[in-house]
Amino acid sequence: MIFNSFLYLFLFLPLVVTFYYILCKYLNGNFGILFLTVASIIFYGYWDPRFLCLLFCSIILNYSFFLSILNSVKYKYKILVFSICSNLLLLFYFKYFTFTLQVSNQFLVTKFNIPNIILPLGISFFTFTQIAFLVDAYKSKIKNTNFTYFVLFVTFFPHLLAGPIIHHSEMMEQFSNETKKHVNYTNLYNGLILFSIGLFKKTIIADYFVEEINCYYILTETQTINFWDAWVATLAYSIQIYFDFSGYTDMALGSALLFNITMPINFNSPYKATSIQDFWRRWHITLSRFLKDYLYIPLGGNRINWWRTELNIMIVFIIGGIWHGAGYTFIFWGFLHSFGYLITKIWSLCDFNYKDNAITKIPSVLLTFIFINVTWVFFRASSLTNAFNMLKSMGDLPTITKFNTSIFLIILIIAATMIFPNSNTIQKFFEKANIYISIIFITITVIFALFAMGTNTNTPFIYFQF
Repeated sequence: MIFNSFLYLFLFLPLVVTFYYILCKYLNGNFGILFLTVASIIFYGYWDPRFLCLLFCSIILNYSFFLSILNSVKYKYKILVFSICSNLLLLFYFKYFTFTLQVSNQFLVTKFNIPNIILPLGISFFTFTQIAFLVDAYKSKIKNTNFTYFVLFVTFFPHLLAGPIIHHSEMMEQFSNETKKHVNYTNLYNGLILFSIGLFKKTIIADYFVEEINCYYILTETQTINFWDAWVATLAYSIQIYFDFSGYTDMALGSALLFNITMPINFNSPYKATSIQDFWRRWHITLSRFLKDYLYIPLGGNRINWWRTELNIMIVFIIGGIWHGAGYTFIFWGFLHSFGYLITKIWSLCDFNYKDNAITKIPSVLLTFIFINVTWVFFRASSLTNAFNMLKSMGDLPTITKFNTSIFLIILIIAATMIFPNSNTIQKFFEKANIYISIIFITITVIFALFAMGTNTNTPFIYFQF
Protein backbone atom coordinates (compact mmCIF):
# COMPACT_ATOMS: atom_id res chain seq x y z
CA MET A 1 0.00 0.00 0.00
CA ILE A 2 1.42 3.35 -0.99
CA PHE A 3 0.51 6.80 0.31
CA ASN A 4 -0.44 8.05 -3.15
CA SER A 5 -3.22 5.48 -3.64
CA PHE A 6 -6.99 5.82 -3.35
CA LEU A 7 -7.04 2.85 -0.96
CA TYR A 8 -4.75 4.62 1.51
CA LEU A 9 -6.35 8.05 1.13
CA PHE A 10 -10.02 7.11 1.31
CA LEU A 11 -10.12 3.87 3.26
CA PHE A 12 -7.06 2.88 5.30
CA LEU A 13 -5.94 6.21 6.76
CA PRO A 14 -9.38 7.66 7.67
CA LEU A 15 -10.56 4.36 9.18
CA VAL A 16 -7.40 3.88 11.24
CA VAL A 17 -7.46 7.47 12.55
CA THR A 18 -11.19 7.24 13.40
CA PHE A 19 -11.08 3.87 15.18
CA TYR A 20 -7.85 4.77 16.98
CA TYR A 21 -9.44 7.75 18.72
CA ILE A 22 -12.71 5.88 19.36
CA LEU A 23 -10.84 3.07 21.12
CA CYS A 24 -8.71 5.53 23.08
CA LYS A 25 -11.79 7.46 24.22
CA TYR A 26 -14.25 4.68 25.05
CA LEU A 27 -11.88 1.92 26.17
CA ASN A 28 -8.36 3.14 26.98
CA GLY A 29 -5.12 4.23 25.35
CA ASN A 30 -3.65 0.72 25.43
CA PHE A 31 -6.39 -0.57 23.13
CA GLY A 32 -5.70 2.33 20.79
CA ILE A 33 -1.99 1.51 20.72
CA LEU A 34 -2.74 -2.17 20.11
CA PHE A 35 -5.10 -1.27 17.28
CA LEU A 36 -2.52 1.06 15.72
CA THR A 37 0.06 -1.73 15.92
CA VAL A 38 -2.26 -4.22 14.18
CA ALA A 39 -3.13 -1.61 11.53
CA SER A 40 0.59 -1.02 10.87
CA ILE A 41 1.15 -4.76 10.42
CA ILE A 42 -1.79 -4.95 8.00
CA PHE A 43 -0.33 -1.98 6.12
CA TYR A 44 2.96 -3.85 5.68
CA GLY A 45 1.35 -7.18 4.85
CA TYR A 46 -0.85 -5.68 2.14
CA TRP A 47 2.12 -5.63 -0.26
CA ASP A 48 3.12 -9.27 0.30
CA PRO A 49 1.78 -11.21 3.33
CA ARG A 50 4.66 -13.70 3.06
CA PHE A 51 7.08 -11.14 4.45
CA LEU A 52 5.04 -10.65 7.61
CA CYS A 53 6.77 -13.74 8.96
CA LEU A 54 10.15 -12.12 8.29
CA LEU A 55 9.06 -8.92 10.02
CA PHE A 56 7.72 -10.83 13.06
CA CYS A 57 10.87 -12.92 13.34
CA SER A 58 13.05 -9.81 13.17
CA ILE A 59 11.01 -8.06 15.87
CA ILE A 60 10.84 -11.04 18.24
CA LEU A 61 14.53 -11.82 17.79
CA ASN A 62 15.59 -8.22 18.44
CA TYR A 63 13.30 -7.85 21.44
CA SER A 64 14.88 -11.03 22.84
CA PHE A 65 18.32 -9.52 22.24
CA PHE A 66 17.15 -6.37 24.00
CA LEU A 67 16.01 -8.28 27.11
CA SER A 68 19.25 -10.27 27.13
CA ILE A 69 21.32 -7.07 27.00
CA LEU A 70 19.29 -5.59 29.87
CA ASN A 71 19.62 -8.66 32.06
CA SER A 72 23.23 -9.52 31.34
CA VAL A 73 26.39 -7.95 32.68
CA LYS A 74 29.16 -10.37 31.81
CA TYR A 75 28.04 -11.14 28.23
CA LYS A 76 26.43 -7.80 27.42
CA TYR A 77 28.95 -6.81 24.73
CA LYS A 78 28.98 -10.25 23.12
CA ILE A 79 25.18 -10.26 22.90
CA LEU A 80 25.27 -6.84 21.23
CA VAL A 81 27.85 -7.97 18.66
CA PHE A 82 25.89 -11.15 17.94
CA SER A 83 22.63 -9.20 17.60
CA ILE A 84 24.14 -6.69 15.18
CA CYS A 85 25.70 -9.47 13.11
CA SER A 86 22.35 -11.29 13.01
CA ASN A 87 20.57 -8.19 11.71
CA LEU A 88 23.26 -7.49 9.14
CA LEU A 89 23.23 -11.12 8.02
CA LEU A 90 19.49 -10.92 7.39
CA LEU A 91 19.98 -7.68 5.46
CA PHE A 92 22.91 -9.17 3.53
CA TYR A 93 20.94 -12.20 2.39
CA PHE A 94 17.98 -10.31 1.01
CA LYS A 95 19.83 -7.30 -0.32
CA TYR A 96 23.41 -8.26 -1.18
CA PHE A 97 23.65 -12.04 -1.56
CA THR A 98 22.66 -12.02 -5.25
CA PHE A 99 25.09 -9.19 -6.01
CA THR A 100 27.90 -11.03 -4.20
CA LEU A 101 27.31 -14.13 -6.33
CA GLN A 102 27.26 -12.02 -9.50
CA VAL A 103 30.61 -10.45 -8.57
CA SER A 104 32.06 -13.87 -7.73
CA ASN A 105 30.94 -15.28 -11.07
CA GLN A 106 33.06 -12.66 -12.85
CA PHE A 107 36.23 -14.23 -11.41
CA LEU A 108 35.37 -17.92 -11.04
CA VAL A 109 35.49 -20.66 -13.65
CA THR A 110 32.65 -22.56 -12.01
CA LYS A 111 29.69 -20.22 -11.83
CA PHE A 112 27.12 -19.96 -9.05
CA ASN A 113 23.45 -20.19 -9.87
CA ILE A 114 21.86 -16.81 -9.17
CA PRO A 115 18.73 -17.17 -7.02
CA ASN A 116 15.73 -14.89 -7.51
CA ILE A 117 15.47 -13.21 -4.12
CA ILE A 118 12.67 -10.66 -3.64
CA LEU A 119 13.73 -7.66 -1.58
CA PRO A 120 11.24 -7.10 1.27
CA LEU A 121 9.95 -3.54 1.45
CA GLY A 122 11.50 -1.41 4.17
CA ILE A 123 14.04 -4.02 5.31
CA SER A 124 16.90 -1.49 5.45
CA PHE A 125 14.81 0.91 7.52
CA PHE A 126 13.44 -1.51 10.12
CA THR A 127 16.84 -3.22 10.38
CA PHE A 128 18.71 0.05 11.06
CA THR A 129 15.99 1.18 13.47
CA GLN A 130 16.40 -1.97 15.56
CA ILE A 131 20.20 -1.90 15.45
CA ALA A 132 20.14 1.64 16.83
CA PHE A 133 17.71 0.50 19.55
CA LEU A 134 20.02 -2.34 20.63
CA VAL A 135 23.11 -0.14 20.69
CA ASP A 136 21.29 2.41 22.85
CA ALA A 137 20.17 -0.40 25.16
CA TYR A 138 23.79 -1.52 25.49
CA LYS A 139 24.75 2.05 26.42
CA SER A 140 22.03 1.97 29.13
CA LYS A 141 19.99 4.66 27.38
CA ILE A 142 16.95 2.36 27.54
CA LYS A 143 15.86 0.77 30.79
CA ASN A 144 12.73 -1.09 29.81
CA THR A 145 10.18 -1.14 27.02
CA ASN A 146 6.75 -2.67 26.72
CA PHE A 147 6.66 -5.27 23.91
CA THR A 148 3.61 -3.69 22.26
CA TYR A 149 5.35 -0.30 22.21
CA PHE A 150 8.45 -1.92 20.73
CA VAL A 151 6.41 -3.55 17.94
CA LEU A 152 4.71 -0.24 17.18
CA PHE A 153 8.08 1.54 17.32
CA VAL A 154 9.36 -0.75 14.55
CA THR A 155 6.18 -1.08 12.46
CA PHE A 156 4.50 2.35 12.82
CA PHE A 157 3.24 2.60 9.25
CA PRO A 158 4.12 6.24 8.42
CA HIS A 159 7.86 5.48 8.74
CA LEU A 160 8.03 1.72 8.15
CA LEU A 161 8.74 1.58 4.42
CA ALA A 162 11.04 4.54 3.77
CA GLY A 163 11.85 6.26 7.04
CA PRO A 164 12.60 8.51 8.78
CA ILE A 165 14.94 6.25 10.76
CA ILE A 166 13.66 6.95 14.25
CA HIS A 167 15.21 6.78 17.74
CA HIS A 168 13.42 5.20 20.68
CA SER A 169 13.79 8.47 22.61
CA GLU A 170 11.73 10.26 19.95
CA MET A 171 8.83 7.79 19.96
CA MET A 172 8.40 5.71 23.13
CA GLU A 173 7.40 8.64 25.31
CA GLN A 174 4.86 9.74 22.72
CA PHE A 175 3.32 6.25 22.59
CA SER A 176 2.91 6.18 26.37
CA ASN A 177 1.72 9.78 26.73
CA GLU A 178 -2.02 9.64 27.50
CA THR A 179 -2.58 13.25 26.40
CA LYS A 180 -1.57 12.26 22.87
CA LYS A 181 -4.35 9.68 22.69
CA HIS A 182 -7.08 12.28 22.39
CA VAL A 183 -8.07 14.22 19.28
CA ASN A 184 -5.92 17.30 18.80
CA TYR A 185 -7.47 19.41 16.05
CA THR A 186 -4.33 21.51 15.65
CA ASN A 187 -2.31 18.39 14.85
CA LEU A 188 -5.03 17.08 12.52
CA TYR A 189 -5.00 20.41 10.73
CA ASN A 190 -1.19 20.57 10.47
CA GLY A 191 -1.00 16.92 9.46
CA LEU A 192 -3.44 17.44 6.60
CA ILE A 193 -1.51 20.47 5.36
CA LEU A 194 1.80 18.60 5.38
CA PHE A 195 0.24 15.50 3.81
CA SER A 196 -1.41 17.49 1.01
CA ILE A 197 1.89 19.23 0.20
CA GLY A 198 3.65 15.85 -0.02
CA LEU A 199 0.89 14.34 -2.15
CA PHE A 200 1.13 17.26 -4.57
CA LYS A 201 4.93 16.91 -4.78
CA LYS A 202 4.72 13.20 -5.56
CA THR A 203 1.83 13.06 -7.98
CA ILE A 204 2.16 16.38 -9.82
CA ILE A 205 5.93 16.96 -9.94
CA ALA A 206 7.91 13.77 -9.23
CA ASP A 207 5.79 11.43 -11.36
CA TYR A 208 5.55 13.91 -14.25
CA PHE A 209 9.06 13.11 -15.51
CA VAL A 210 9.17 9.35 -14.84
CA GLU A 211 8.52 8.10 -18.38
CA GLU A 212 10.91 10.57 -20.02
CA ILE A 213 13.71 9.73 -17.57
CA ASN A 214 13.24 5.98 -18.01
CA CYS A 215 13.20 6.36 -21.79
CA TYR A 216 16.52 8.24 -21.96
CA TYR A 217 18.31 5.96 -19.50
CA ILE A 218 17.17 2.89 -21.44
CA LEU A 219 18.38 4.47 -24.69
CA THR A 220 21.86 5.15 -23.28
CA GLU A 221 22.30 1.42 -22.67
CA THR A 222 22.48 0.81 -26.42
CA GLN A 223 23.08 4.14 -28.12
CA THR A 224 24.27 7.72 -27.65
CA ILE A 225 21.69 10.41 -27.00
CA ASN A 226 22.24 14.10 -27.73
CA PHE A 227 23.48 16.76 -25.31
CA TRP A 228 20.06 18.32 -24.56
CA ASP A 229 18.29 15.00 -23.98
CA ALA A 230 21.07 13.89 -21.61
CA TRP A 231 20.77 17.05 -19.53
CA VAL A 232 16.97 16.81 -19.54
CA ALA A 233 17.24 13.21 -18.29
CA THR A 234 19.70 13.95 -15.51
CA LEU A 235 18.19 17.24 -14.33
CA ALA A 236 14.71 15.72 -14.46
CA TYR A 237 15.92 12.87 -12.27
CA SER A 238 17.31 15.39 -9.80
CA ILE A 239 13.79 16.83 -9.67
CA GLN A 240 12.13 13.41 -9.48
CA ILE A 241 14.16 12.07 -6.57
CA TYR A 242 13.94 15.40 -4.73
CA PHE A 243 10.15 15.68 -4.88
CA ASP A 244 9.61 11.94 -4.61
CA PHE A 245 11.59 11.63 -1.38
CA SER A 246 10.56 14.95 0.13
CA GLY A 247 6.96 14.19 -0.87
CA TYR A 248 7.10 10.85 0.91
CA THR A 249 8.65 12.49 3.98
CA ASP A 250 5.90 15.13 4.09
CA MET A 251 3.19 12.48 3.82
CA ALA A 252 4.88 10.32 6.46
CA LEU A 253 5.19 13.19 8.94
CA GLY A 254 1.68 14.38 8.07
CA SER A 255 0.19 10.91 8.62
CA ALA A 256 1.97 10.60 11.98
CA LEU A 257 0.68 14.01 13.11
CA LEU A 258 -2.90 12.77 12.65
CA PHE A 259 -2.16 10.48 15.61
CA ASN A 260 -0.43 13.30 17.56
CA ILE A 261 2.93 11.66 16.85
CA THR A 262 5.77 13.97 15.84
CA MET A 263 8.55 12.32 13.83
CA PRO A 264 11.96 13.90 13.12
CA ILE A 265 12.39 16.12 10.07
CA ASN A 266 14.19 14.15 7.38
CA PHE A 267 14.47 16.74 4.63
CA ASN A 268 15.48 20.41 4.75
CA SER A 269 15.85 22.04 1.31
CA PRO A 270 19.00 20.09 0.27
CA TYR A 271 19.33 21.88 -3.08
CA LYS A 272 19.98 25.08 -1.14
CA ALA A 273 23.14 23.47 0.23
CA THR A 274 26.38 25.42 -0.15
CA SER A 275 28.63 22.35 0.13
CA ILE A 276 28.54 18.56 0.24
CA GLN A 277 28.73 18.71 4.04
CA ASP A 278 25.74 21.03 4.03
CA PHE A 279 23.87 18.78 1.60
CA TRP A 280 24.15 15.81 3.94
CA ARG A 281 22.89 17.89 6.83
CA ARG A 282 19.76 18.48 4.76
CA TRP A 283 19.18 15.28 2.73
CA HIS A 284 17.95 12.12 4.49
CA ILE A 285 18.86 13.70 7.81
CA THR A 286 18.04 10.65 9.92
CA LEU A 287 20.26 8.36 7.82
CA SER A 288 23.14 10.84 8.15
CA ARG A 289 22.50 10.89 11.90
CA PHE A 290 22.49 7.10 12.09
CA LEU A 291 25.74 6.75 10.12
CA LYS A 292 27.38 9.41 12.26
CA ASP A 293 26.26 8.03 15.64
CA TYR A 294 26.57 4.31 14.95
CA LEU A 295 29.41 4.12 12.42
CA TYR A 296 31.52 7.28 12.10
CA ILE A 297 31.95 7.90 15.85
CA PRO A 298 32.62 4.20 16.72
CA LEU A 299 35.26 4.15 13.95
CA GLY A 300 37.04 6.97 15.77
CA GLY A 301 35.39 9.96 14.12
CA ASN A 302 37.84 12.86 14.03
CA ARG A 303 39.51 11.98 17.32
CA ILE A 304 42.61 10.23 15.98
CA ASN A 305 44.44 12.07 13.18
CA TRP A 306 43.57 13.80 9.91
CA TRP A 307 44.16 10.85 7.55
CA ARG A 308 42.17 8.48 9.77
CA THR A 309 39.36 11.03 9.88
CA GLU A 310 39.26 11.18 6.08
CA LEU A 311 39.35 7.37 5.88
CA ASN A 312 36.43 7.18 8.31
CA ILE A 313 34.47 9.67 6.19
CA MET A 314 35.16 7.62 3.05
CA ILE A 315 34.06 4.40 4.78
CA VAL A 316 30.85 6.04 5.97
CA PHE A 317 29.99 7.39 2.52
CA ILE A 318 30.74 4.11 0.75
CA ILE A 319 28.66 2.15 3.26
CA GLY A 320 25.96 4.80 2.84
CA GLY A 321 26.10 4.13 -0.90
CA ILE A 322 25.91 0.36 -0.40
CA TRP A 323 22.98 0.84 1.98
CA HIS A 324 21.04 2.36 -0.90
CA GLY A 325 21.60 -0.63 -3.16
CA ALA A 326 23.75 -3.58 -4.15
CA GLY A 327 25.73 -2.53 -7.19
CA TYR A 328 28.91 -0.90 -8.41
CA THR A 329 26.95 2.26 -9.22
CA PHE A 330 25.96 2.81 -5.57
CA ILE A 331 29.49 2.10 -4.34
CA PHE A 332 30.90 4.61 -6.82
CA TRP A 333 28.19 7.12 -5.90
CA GLY A 334 29.25 6.85 -2.25
CA PHE A 335 32.91 7.22 -3.18
CA LEU A 336 32.20 10.35 -5.24
CA HIS A 337 30.41 11.95 -2.30
CA SER A 338 33.30 11.13 0.03
CA PHE A 339 35.66 12.77 -2.47
CA GLY A 340 33.39 15.81 -2.81
CA TYR A 341 33.14 16.02 0.98
CA LEU A 342 36.95 16.05 1.26
CA ILE A 343 37.35 18.73 -1.44
CA THR A 344 34.77 21.06 0.11
CA LYS A 345 36.28 20.46 3.54
CA ILE A 346 39.68 21.57 2.26
CA TRP A 347 38.04 24.51 0.47
CA SER A 348 36.33 25.62 3.67
CA LEU A 349 39.74 25.91 5.37
CA CYS A 350 40.52 28.75 2.95
CA ASP A 351 37.95 30.83 4.87
CA PHE A 352 36.23 32.48 1.92
CA ASN A 353 33.06 32.86 4.00
CA TYR A 354 30.77 31.69 1.20
CA LYS A 355 27.91 31.04 3.56
CA ASP A 356 28.02 34.58 4.96
CA ASN A 357 28.25 36.43 1.68
CA ALA A 358 25.05 36.69 -0.36
CA ILE A 359 26.89 37.29 -3.65
CA THR A 360 29.37 34.41 -3.36
CA LYS A 361 26.75 32.04 -1.92
CA ILE A 362 24.99 31.73 -5.30
CA PRO A 363 27.91 30.11 -7.19
CA SER A 364 28.53 27.92 -4.14
CA VAL A 365 24.96 26.61 -4.27
CA LEU A 366 25.12 26.14 -8.05
CA LEU A 367 28.45 24.27 -7.95
CA THR A 368 27.13 22.01 -5.20
CA PHE A 369 23.98 21.30 -7.19
CA ILE A 370 25.96 20.50 -10.36
CA PHE A 371 28.04 18.00 -8.40
CA ILE A 372 24.92 16.45 -6.88
CA ASN A 373 23.25 16.27 -10.30
CA VAL A 374 26.24 14.52 -11.88
CA THR A 375 26.49 12.00 -9.04
CA TRP A 376 22.75 11.25 -9.28
CA VAL A 377 23.60 9.74 -12.69
CA PHE A 378 25.35 6.84 -10.94
CA PHE A 379 22.50 6.56 -8.44
CA ARG A 380 19.94 6.18 -11.26
CA ALA A 381 21.92 4.26 -13.90
CA SER A 382 21.51 0.51 -14.26
CA SER A 383 25.28 0.00 -14.61
CA LEU A 384 28.55 1.92 -14.65
CA THR A 385 28.56 1.65 -18.45
CA ASN A 386 25.08 3.17 -18.57
CA ALA A 387 26.23 5.99 -16.26
CA PHE A 388 29.38 6.81 -18.24
CA ASN A 389 27.41 6.78 -21.50
CA MET A 390 25.04 9.33 -20.01
CA LEU A 391 27.94 11.48 -18.79
CA LYS A 392 29.52 11.28 -22.23
CA SER A 393 26.31 12.57 -23.82
CA MET A 394 26.17 15.37 -21.24
CA GLY A 395 29.66 16.43 -22.33
CA ASP A 396 29.00 16.39 -26.09
CA LEU A 397 28.77 19.68 -27.97
CA PRO A 398 25.15 20.89 -28.10
CA THR A 399 23.31 21.39 -31.37
CA ILE A 400 20.39 23.77 -31.70
CA THR A 401 18.57 21.47 -34.13
CA LYS A 402 18.17 18.83 -31.39
CA PHE A 403 17.20 21.26 -28.65
CA ASN A 404 14.84 19.82 -25.99
CA THR A 405 12.35 22.42 -24.79
CA SER A 406 11.68 20.48 -21.56
CA ILE A 407 14.88 22.05 -20.23
CA PHE A 408 13.02 25.33 -19.54
CA LEU A 409 10.44 23.73 -17.26
CA ILE A 410 13.13 21.70 -15.50
CA ILE A 411 15.35 24.72 -14.81
CA LEU A 412 12.31 26.62 -13.52
CA ILE A 413 11.45 23.84 -11.04
CA ILE A 414 15.07 23.51 -9.87
CA ALA A 415 15.27 27.26 -9.35
CA ALA A 416 12.08 27.05 -7.27
CA THR A 417 13.66 24.47 -4.96
CA MET A 418 16.54 26.90 -4.36
CA ILE A 419 14.38 29.98 -3.81
CA PHE A 420 11.06 29.05 -2.24
CA PRO A 421 10.54 27.84 1.35
CA ASN A 422 10.32 24.14 2.13
CA SER A 423 7.31 22.18 3.35
CA ASN A 424 7.99 22.73 7.05
CA THR A 425 8.13 26.49 6.57
CA ILE A 426 4.95 26.46 4.47
CA GLN A 427 3.17 24.37 7.10
CA LYS A 428 4.17 26.84 9.83
CA PHE A 429 2.88 29.71 7.66
CA PHE A 430 -0.54 28.08 7.32
CA GLU A 431 -0.50 27.37 11.05
CA LYS A 432 -0.78 31.13 11.57
CA ALA A 433 -2.92 31.87 8.52
CA ASN A 434 -6.69 32.16 8.34
CA ILE A 435 -8.24 28.68 8.54
CA TYR A 436 -10.32 29.27 5.40
CA ILE A 437 -7.17 30.03 3.39
CA SER A 438 -5.68 26.77 4.67
CA ILE A 439 -8.80 24.79 3.76
CA ILE A 440 -8.73 26.25 0.25
CA PHE A 441 -5.02 25.39 -0.05
CA ILE A 442 -5.56 21.79 1.09
CA THR A 443 -8.57 21.37 -1.20
CA ILE A 444 -6.78 22.68 -4.31
CA THR A 445 -3.62 20.63 -3.77
CA VAL A 446 -5.60 17.45 -3.11
CA ILE A 447 -7.88 17.96 -6.14
CA PHE A 448 -4.89 18.41 -8.45
CA ALA A 449 -3.21 15.36 -6.89
CA LEU A 450 -6.33 13.21 -7.25
CA PHE A 451 -6.69 14.22 -10.88
CA ALA A 452 -3.07 13.18 -11.50
CA MET A 453 -3.64 9.90 -9.66
CA GLY A 454 -6.66 9.21 -11.81
CA THR A 455 -4.96 9.90 -15.12
CA ASN A 456 -1.43 8.61 -14.49
CA THR A 457 0.07 5.37 -13.21
CA ASN A 458 0.84 5.67 -9.51
CA THR A 459 4.54 4.89 -9.23
CA PRO A 460 6.03 3.57 -5.99
CA PHE A 461 8.35 5.84 -4.06
CA ILE A 462 11.99 5.57 -5.14
CA TYR A 463 13.18 4.83 -1.59
CA PHE A 464 10.92 1.77 -1.34
CA GLN A 465 13.61 -0.18 -3.21
CA PHE A 466 16.16 0.54 -0.50
